[in-house]
Amino acid sequence: MMAFNNCDTIEQAIDSIFIQNGSFPIELVVGDDFSTDSTREVINSIQDSTNVSIKFLERPKNGTYYIKRHEGSFLQNFKDIISNCTGEYIAILDADDYWMNDDKILNQVKFLEDNSDYALVCSNVLVSNSNKTYPHSENVKSNFSFDQNELSTKNIIPTVSVIFRNDRKKIESFLQNIEFYEFGDYPLWFHLLSDGSKAMKLADVTAVYRVNEKGIFSGEKEIINRLKIVRNIQAIKETVELKPEIIKNLDEQILENLMIALRSKDWKPELISKIEGINLDVSAISMLKECSDVMNAEKEGLLRATPSKELVKILWQRFLSKFKL
Repeated sequence: MMAFNNCDTIEQAIDSIFIQNGSFPIELVVGDDFSTDSTREVINSIQDSTNVSIKFLERPKNGTYYIKRHEGSFLQNFKDIISNCTGEYIAILDADDYWMNDDKILNQVKFLEDNSDYALVCSNVLVSNSNKTYPHSENVKSNFSFDQNELSTKNIIPTVSVIFRNDRKKIESFLQNIEFYEFGDYPLWFHLLSDGSKAMKLADVTAVYRVNEKGIFSGEKEIINRLKIVRNIQAIKETVELKPEIIKNLDEQILENLMIALRSKDWKPELISKIEGINLDVSAISMLKECSDVMNAEKEGLLRATPSKELVKILWQRFLSKFKL
């Protein structure tokens, strides 16, 4: 469980673990990323139950984790938590989300026990904001089995719903490359399915994913988020062994997100420099400005003969040839 300033929601999240049915032991590994509210106090006030034990990771100021965290990104928290998980299976639950099905772990673990060719299982979820709760757009009507091929078209796995095997070889491969990723979940799924293993999405609704105002992107923030997605997908291509058809699907995602960013009325070439972990020089920004200018010219009807996707593809390849994202 990743936590940061979640004093208002973390108790509900932990309670949803404690009420899970099943006699098997559950180890709850909590990583607080130096909260400035009372999150730590809430965590410390909760006692272990008969089958749930809490491992609250110690992170003293100026200690090993503190130094690594301030040198890296928020994914250091994810890395530290996953590294400390010792169970046969791993489930992910952030401190602002919660499980709503008391049999979630019981049913999903049973599925993995009965199906050795599956690396992970997830489910339908609900999305909740300050105004309403509604079904996730990627919910399925019936159980859906898939592999890397389907996953490469879009991320259909709600992180709050997933349980996967604690396959240390695959997980270590992911952790060794985590510094290259902008977001941890999507790359992790590719590592877990890297040997041809399958994933199952169950039609049961098991969890609630909370969306707050900070998680809603618009304007420049939306553009930056799209560019981070591009960087993340490119990193997956560079760190996971993939089949040609999967690479093709990921390239389609890159083009789609790059096109959305470049065609936005709020696009500014200098936005690229705001992406954490990417240090591009003036010539790189100039290249992106050229992409932007060409896209705007096409948008205004000055390049009618060139299809948008093909144009973006050409520009993206030119960009990659000079600058490694």
